[in-house]
Amino acid sequence: MEIRQTDDYLPEEEDRYGVNEINEYDFEYWMPAEARERRRRMLLRATAALLALAFGAMALWLFR
Repeated sequence: MEIRQTDDYLPEEEDRYGVNEINEYDFEYWMPAEARERRRRMLLRATAALLALAFGAMALWLFR
């Protein structure tokens, strides 16, 4: 078994996968499909909450 020491740069794990200090927490950069799905779910959840509030207010107004 031969072990050689070199001065070559070994990339860190972050560098290998394209994640670095600048975009480390920017999941939209390295997970674009998941980011789209997350935005879609958030929009659907907000729409459902708005509709529930609207129908609740309408029911309270109609049946008072």
